[in-house]
Amino acid sequence: MRHLLLTALSFAVSVAVVTAGATVPTVAQASAEEPDAEALYQEGKAAFDSEDFATAADRWERSYRASGDPLVLYNIGEAYMGMYGESDDPAHLEKAQVALQELSGFVEEDPTLGDPDELAAMLKEIDDKLGGGEEPEDPVEEPVEDPVEDPEPEKPEKDKATTLRNAGIGTMAAGGVLVLGGVIAGSVFAAKGSGLTADLNELYMMNATESELQTVRDQGKAANTASGVSFGLGIALGGAAIAVGAVLLSKSKKLRAEGGDEEARIRVAPTLGGFVLSGRF
Repeated sequence: MRHLLLTALSFAVSVAVVTAGATVPTVAQASAEEPDAEALYQEGKAAFDSEDFATAADRWERSYRASGDPLVLYNIGEAYMGMYGESDDPAHLEKAQVALQELSGFVEEDPTLGDPDELAAMLKEIDDKLGGGEEPEDPVEEPVEDPVEDPEPEKPEKDKATTLRNAGIGTMAAGGVLVLGGVIAGSVFAAKGSGLTADLNELYMMNATESELQTVRDQGKAANTASGVSFGLGIALGGAAIAVGAVLLSKSKKLRAEGGDEEARIRVAPTLGGFVLSGRF
């Protein structure tokens, strides 16, 4: 494109010089009134090669005004695009856009002046950089968070204390029933064993047979065994239940104290007839 521009510009300048020589009285007067378009173009080219884009744009704009050659518009557009590369100033892109759009109008009338596709690509690139070619971004939808369910309110300490207290009382009551049941059952079997012992003594005095004596002995042993088991299980299981109930009562007392120093003091002690529960609760 630049080679084509130089050839066309040289031809245009030559024609202008010949015409000017035919119509203007003297060469000195023509040089004073009109700038040298070819010289300006060459100065712009040298400046562009040296990356002095501002000087290149100035010289080529003056060359275009002097010659009217539309091909110089391409060089003007490139110079302003070079300036934009250094400054990032959109004003430079806008000037490049104006020059190339003007050239595009000339190319539509005379396709031999340039490549319409190349000009369209350059204009699109400029338009994109200026923001005219960007499509609006779709709004980003914020994710909808699931509503957070409120946690269930914690059960008040007083209610917990009441629950523990009731559980403790119930467990201790059950333990008392077991102890009482064991004592009663053991006492019944013990009384039965005592009666069988009396029967055995009478049989000895009556000179009863050995089989009769053995039968009474076996019954007495069974009654004594049942008595011991009843006492043992009743007292052991009942005492354990009472101890568990006492612990629950102790915990309920701590909760009711609401952080105070007062604590329940409970002591479970075995006795001959079972267990003794004592303390403060």
